[in-house]
Amino acid sequence: MLVIAKKSGQRMAVFVAALFLAAVFQAIAPAGAVAAPAAGIYSVDMAFLVAHHPDAAAAGQAIKDAAAAAEKEFNEKAANMNANEQTVLFDQLKKQLDAKAFTLMSAIQAKVAAAVQEYATEKGLPVVIEKGVAIYSSVDITAEVGKKINGK
Repeated sequence: MLVIAKKSGQRMAVFVAALFLAAVFQAIAPAGAVAAPAAGIYSVDMAFLVAHHPDAAAAGQAIKDAAAAAEKEFNEKAANMNANEQTVLFDQLKKQLDAKAFTLMSAIQAKVAAAVQEYATEKGLPVVIEKGVAIYSSVDITAEVGKKINGK
């Protein structure tokens, strides 16, 4: 089971629900069912994996290029505008840049989440949470998932 929550208020609720579901599934598992390799909660540093994903450098460069283009466009158009018009143009360009960055980074985050889920499924891990949520985790699987993402 994979649990990745974004808001801190949701994290605890998801964590408690995941623990409850894991306990229920273990209690109702057939007698011959194979248990997870090790009991416990596993954690992964999603931010690290996103930052070190093979697509991250290209996405970062694309965002930098888009920012440079937006700055150039602003400088060219703002020269003939009053302050209010400049503010509107700036906000419009910033929204476009933010949308591009969101799209690029969301794609990488989805790939990382899929890799975490695939790893957890392969290893039979019952619960995987974001490393920042856990005060202590018995096993940090960040390095193993990183190897999977990078094909090593």
